[in-house]
Amino acid sequence: MVGANTVIRDDPSLTVRLVEADRQPIRIVIDPNNRIAANSKILTDGNETKHLTTDFRGLSAMLDMLGDLEIQRLLVEGGPTTINHFMQQDFVDEFIIVESKTIHETPVKSNFDLSHFPKVREEFWGEESVKIYTR
Repeated sequence: MVGANTVIRDDPSLTVRLVEADRQPIRIVIDPNNRIAANSKILTDGNETKHLTTDFRGLSAMLDMLGDLEIQRLLVEGGPTTINHFMQQDFVDEFIIVESKTIHETPVKSNFDLSHFPKVREEFWGEESVKIYTR
């Protein structure tokens, strides 16, 4: 799941690509002002996407809708605005930070408050440092 800003900035695929997969996860885009481009990968690649525009009624309603679809786990891969909305409403059980050596031309400050998440472990995925926090 991502917000509109991530799609506008990165045009992500949000598909399983680096390992063999029998199916792709459903992708969710929160875009209440319908700002993402109609030709975004997430809308045109043929994989299932829920594009929440004027029907977006808030995170609680969205999570209820996903529960009705029997979706019990959600990976929020969005930017800091979307992630901080989830954290402010206490909807985060696990937080994974992947740090790479890549530096963006226009970085976005995250300001994540992880004080309620004790760091469980640190590992490396290739050259990327990964910190995993859980409640």
